[in-house]
Amino acid sequence: MITPMRFHKNDGGRHEYDPAGVKIRGRRDCVARAVAIGTGETYEYWYHTLSWWSRHYDGKRNASTGIRTTRGWFRRLMQEAGWRWVAIDDGPVYFCAEELGKSLPNDRTIICDIQKQGRDLRGGHYATVINGVTHDTWNASDPYRWTRGGRGKIVVKGYWEHESNEPWDGMLDKDTKDEGYD
Repeated sequence: MITPMRFHKNDGGRHEYDPAGVKIRGRRDCVARAVAIGTGETYEYWYHTLSWWSRHYDGKRNASTGIRTTRGWFRRLMQEAGWRWVAIDDGPVYFCAEELGKSLPNDRTIICDIQKQGRDLRGGHYATVINGVTHDTWNASDPYRWTRGGRGKIVVKGYWEHESNEPWDGMLDKDTKDEGYD
């Protein structure tokens, strides 16, 4: 049996940045939301930072049109912020309460890259888990939210964990050479 994680509704500060819902067209902003929640930086900061890099390297207009998190520029940005990628290679790890403390840490903040099992590796969802509680606008660990009747499982492709408890003090320098970002 797969049990959903505990859940705390959290938009990462999107409402404070865009209270009327007019600045952000579309709602594919889960990466900006999850990273804002995980890092403690403002949603506005991450929305603009991710938008700049996505526009510069991927030709997308803004962070609400989806962020390609497998790109080198995104990984470098997260590493510069003090986060380390942990890939899940040992078979499926489900995004559920049973995995907490086993395959997924439950004593710190992690930013998870998840998707419905059986989908191709493009298109998924980013959600933050803080001390075993999902922080997002919807409970992505609940299979009924992803599929009709709860059939199907949500798998974790990997997650970001912070290397230390030190806060990150700023944005990655945009003048950095283009090498290694794509």
